[in-house]
Amino acid sequence: MEPNAPSRGFPRRAQYRGGAARLSLLLLVTCLGLTITIPSAHASNRETPLVRAIKSVRPAVVNIHSQKVVTSQENTQPGRMSGMGTGVVVDERGYIVTNYHVIEDVSSIRVTLVDGSTYPAEVVARDPETDLALLHIEPLSALPVMPFGRSDDLMHGETVVAIGNAFGYEHTITQGIISELHRNVRLSASQEYRDLIQTDASINPGNSGGPLINIDGQMIGLNVAIRAGAQGIGFAIPVDDVKRILGKLMSVRKLRGTWHGIVLMDAPGGIRVVVNQVEPGSPAQKAGLQPGDQLVSVDGKQIHYSFDIERALLDKTPRDAVAVRVVRNENEQEIKVSLASAPGTEMVARADDRVWSTLGIKVMPYAGASELRKYSSDLRGGMLISAIRGGSPAEQAGLQVGDILVGMQQLEMLSESHVRYVLDMQKNESLDRLAFHVVREGRMYRGWLNVASR
Repeated sequence: MEPNAPSRGFPRRAQYRGGAARLSLLLLVTCLGLTITIPSAHASNRETPLVRAIKSVRPAVVNIHSQKVVTSQENTQPGRMSGMGTGVVVDERGYIVTNYHVIEDVSSIRVTLVDGSTYPAEVVARDPETDLALLHIEPLSALPVMPFGRSDDLMHGETVVAIGNAFGYEHTITQGIISELHRNVRLSASQEYRDLIQTDASINPGNSGGPLINIDGQMIGLNVAIRAGAQGIGFAIPVDDVKRILGKLMSVRKLRGTWHGIVLMDAPGGIRVVVNQVEPGSPAQKAGLQPGDQLVSVDGKQIHYSFDIERALLDKTPRDAVAVRVVRNENEQEIKVSLASAPGTEMVARADDRVWSTLGIKVMPYAGASELRKYSSDLRGGMLISAIRGGSPAEQAGLQVGDILVGMQQLEMLSESHVRYVLDMQKNESLDRLAFHVVREGRMYRGWLNVASR
């Protein structure tokens, strides 16, 4: 090679021409006032809208693990069977919606968050007819809440994602489309669903109670059922139905005995929430609220759905006054509403608080007294256990929702006052344990409630 000769792989003339071309292009861009963005060598298209949607909602999905007391013909002693499901956070204070069949007849429930932390959970409300239930945990900090979408404008072929505890694999994500709408599904003689969303996103045992979300990261359904033996056929409850039932499950009148008297209606399209009715003699009527008022906020909390008013008042008592902002005749105004005790609930609320704090159960009169006589002619009735607090004496003793409490300390339990009488006796006599008898699935069980130092 001659001295100063150009390399064969990179002729000087070609290099000079390329530099001149780049210089000319730079002058042209400068004169035109254009900006050229050169893609980074590390730029990526991996974070798609779907990836962003999943990232935003995963923290609001929880895994549910339960235990159920069971017996077999070979072993008369009750054993325990584990169950699993999924839930969706609907309030930052630890309220979670799931399917009723996920927590039906279980003795204990534990909820695991996306960060791996685990909390005992209690069933605070349930609606077997729609297969929905409301759980509550006591988180250490505020929880992310699931964004709600709409189900009245869903499209065939629309991309959806299911998230859930599939076969115990927590936070499993599956993708599919909306296959069909308004499906009626009968799973058994006692369980029929109406107006479901059908999807081919894989839904497996353990997915029940988890969200079906759209590409915008909004829940448009609650996964509820699979078709046994079929692939690519799953079903979800439309989110508009979930929102409507949540208003009943979170009712502060039922949960707290607090009365506001506002009956709301979600306007078409989910644009606003309108006062549909004001109960006669209620705090809302006395404050001057009127049908047709558009609800903006309650106690400073924005109202997007009809159940939001219940969320806003969950921590309020019948003696509190709250600010309600409404739009009436295109003008926004604030109305003070003084909450009150719901008629006939004041005594029950006091009794529930005491039974709940001491024993960890909520009870209601059992309607099938005649059925109990099939098990024992001495039984005249009982109290149905409707909720059990995690970590309570009731949970530790193996009691479960659906048990019929028929006796405590050799006394029959026919009303709330009978339970309170036993608690008075326990306090006066400083008893450490209370004997109980329950009827469960046609069999009588007995055990002890450890109430020491309570």
